[in-house]
Amino acid sequence: MKNYLVLSLLSLIVFSPTICKAQNEFNGQDEQKIVETVTTILQNYHYKPATLNDSFSKAVFTDFLISLDADKRIFLASDIDEFKKYETALDDLIKASDLSFFNLVYNRVVKRMGESKVIYTNLLQKPIDFTINESINPIDNTLAYTKNQKELKNRWRVQLKYLILENLGKSLTKDAITFDSEFVALEKNTREAFFKKINSNKENIDILTRDYFFEKYINAIVLQFDPHSRYMILSKNESDISLAGKLVGIGARLVIKDETIAIGELAYGGPAFNSKQIDVGDIILSVTEKNNIPIDIKGLKLPEVVALMKGSIGTLMTLSLRKEDGSIKTVSIKRDVIEINDSFAKSCVVEKNGKKFGIIDLPKFYKDFEDTNSRDAAKDVQKEIEYLKQDGVHGIIMDLRNNGGGAFDAAIDITGLFIKSGPVVQIKSANKSKEILADKNESIQWEGPLVVMLNNDSASASEIFAGAIQDYQRGIIMGSQQSYGKGTVQKISDLDSYIPKATTGKFGALKTTIKKFYRINGGSTQLKGIASDIVMPDDYLFGNYGERSFNNAVPWDTIEPLPYTKWHSDSNFEKIIAASNKRIAVNKQFQLLLNQARFKAQNEQNVMVNLNIEKYQTEYFKNKEASNAFLAIQNYKNELIFQSTTNEQAQIKKTPTLGVKRKEWQARLATDIYIEEALNVLNDLKNNELP
Repeated sequence: MKNYLVLSLLSLIVFSPTICKAQNEFNGQDEQKIVETVTTILQNYHYKPATLNDSFSKAVFTDFLISLDADKRIFLASDIDEFKKYETALDDLIKASDLSFFNLVYNRVVKRMGESKVIYTNLLQKPIDFTINESINPIDNTLAYTKNQKELKNRWRVQLKYLILENLGKSLTKDAITFDSEFVALEKNTREAFFKKINSNKENIDILTRDYFFEKYINAIVLQFDPHSRYMILSKNESDISLAGKLVGIGARLVIKDETIAIGELAYGGPAFNSKQIDVGDIILSVTEKNNIPIDIKGLKLPEVVALMKGSIGTLMTLSLRKEDGSIKTVSIKRDVIEINDSFAKSCVVEKNGKKFGIIDLPKFYKDFEDTNSRDAAKDVQKEIEYLKQDGVHGIIMDLRNNGGGAFDAAIDITGLFIKSGPVVQIKSANKSKEILADKNESIQWEGPLVVMLNNDSASASEIFAGAIQDYQRGIIMGSQQSYGKGTVQKISDLDSYIPKATTGKFGALKTTIKKFYRINGGSTQLKGIASDIVMPDDYLFGNYGERSFNNAVPWDTIEPLPYTKWHSDSNFEKIIAASNKRIAVNKQFQLLLNQARFKAQNEQNVMVNLNIEKYQTEYFKNKEASNAFLAIQNYKNELIFQSTTNEQAQIKKTPTLGVKRKEWQARLATDIYIEEALNVLNDLKNNELP
C-alpha cells in the first residue's frame, strides 16, 4: 500500500516552513507595482518571453487555482463559475496591473479555508466508520469541484479517512480485525494525534497573510515563462546568503518537545553555540527584540517562533529559557551569518584491493560573491584533493548525487582542477550572443583516475562539471540514466532597484531565466541532462522525472561545438565501462534495485485505495509481502572501511562534533552499493589493463 501523505490536502493544512519569515504586508499600490515590475522584467529579459494572450491567461487562471486548491476541497463549483469571467481576461488585467481577479479569489479562499477548518475539525472529533465499502484515488487530478457544502464535507470525510487509515494501518497485524475496545482506543488515539499534529506543530490557515497568497498569484504568472523563474518575497541578499551556504540567525534549530518549542540542535561555531549559555533541550519561553516588550511564545506555532528568531546581521535578541533542571535563564545574543556545514565539501579515504581511494562529497556549488575571502566550493575541493593526495590515494570519486547546482563559476573552477586548460561550457543569452567560459589555468590539481557520480537530482552546475569531464574523456560518469536536465541560467534581482523610492528589500526579488548552457560538444544540458556512461539501477530508472516532467520547460537544442583536446586518446574507457556493466548485470543487489524500480513503477499505476479496513488490511499485507523481497536493499553492507583524511582527523580532535557528523556520513557510505561499484571502476581506471 503506497503512502500518499504528501498530498495537496496537507499542503492546505500543513504549509511549507519557507513562508514563516516575517511578511512585508504589501498595500494595494505595492502589489500593483510588483505586477507591473515583474511582467516588465520578464518580457524584456527572459530567455524565451511568453506571449500574454488568452492562452496565457487560461494557464495563469488554472495554475493559480491549482496552487490554492489542487485537490478541490476548498472552492465550490459556484466559486469557479464566478471566477471564470476572468479566465481569458487575465492577460489584459496583468498588463494593466489590475488585481480584480486576485482580490476576488483571495477574499473567497480565506472564507472557504475558514469553513474547511471547521469541517475537518468537526470530522476529526468523531469516530471514523471503517466498515463502509468505499475507495479513493489519492492522486486523482480529474475530480470536479463540489456543488455544495454537503458534497464538500463528504470529500473531506473520505480524504481524512484515507489519511487516518494510512496512519492506523501501521498498527495492523494479519489477525482478523475485531472492533473491540482496544480498536476503538487505537482509532481514537490515531485520529487525535493526527488532529494535534496538523494544529500544533505546523502552520495552518490561522497565520497565513495576504502576502502568502499574493506570492502564489505572481508565481502563477511567472511560472508560465519556465519552471525556474520565480518571484520571492525574500530579498536578493537573502538568496545570495543561501547560495553561499550560509544563513542569518543564532545557529539553533527549533523542535517541538512535549507541546513546547525547544532547542533541537546548535550549529557549531554559531552565536548560540559560542554563548555557552544555550543547550540542546532548553525550552523557549519568550523572545525579545532590542528595547521591545518580551513576546510570550506560549500558543505560538513552530514557524511563528522561527520567524521571531530571524533578523538582520548584528541585531540583538533576548531569549528566556527553561533549562532541563527547571531553572529560568535569560540570554542576550546577536544574530550573525551561520555557515551551513552540511553544504560544504568533505572527503574521506577508503581502501580497496590494497589501494587507497578518495571520495569527495559536494552537496552544492557554493560561492559568496560579496566576500572573496569566504569559503567557496572550488577552494574547498582543491583543499580536499590536496589532503587526499597527502594520504596517497590512487583515484578520486566526485560524488555529486543530489547536488542541485549553485554558482556555475564554481563549476568552471572545479573543472579546472582536473584538466590542463580549455573551454568548459558555452552560454547563450536571450539576444543570441554566445559566451565561452574556460579554464585558463594550466596547472592540474589531480591527474589520476576520476569517477563522477550523478543521480536524477544532480542539476545545473553539477551538469556543467560532469558534461565537461565527459566531453574531455577526463573521467567516467556513473549513476542514474540521466541527470536532472536544468540547463538554464537565472538572475536574481531585487525589485526595489526597479521601483523609484522603494525601501530596500521591501518588494522582494525576481529570479528570471536569462541564459542557457551548452556543452563544449554543442549539446545543451537542458532537458536531457548528462547521460551516465555507466547506468546503475535506481528509483529514477522508470518514469518521467526532472526537467522533462515540466510541460513548459525550455526545449533542448544544439549549437556549434568548440574545438577541444580530449584527455587521453588511448583511454580504455570502453572496456572499463563494459566490465562495470557486466558486474552490475550479475550483482544480486543491483538486480534487487532494478526489480524494486520496476515494482514501484507498476505500483504507481495502481493507485486506488480501499477504505474498508478489512479489505485495506488484505491489500496492505499483500503489498507488504511483495515489498519484503527488497528488504535486503536496506540491510546491505559493502564491508568497506571509510575514514577521515589525516588532516581532518587532527581537526576532529579539536572539534568532536565534526567527528560525529563524519562518522554518520561514513556509516552511510558503508551501506552504499553505488559507491562500491564506483570504487571498482576507479580500480580498473588505475590498472587500465582490462583484457
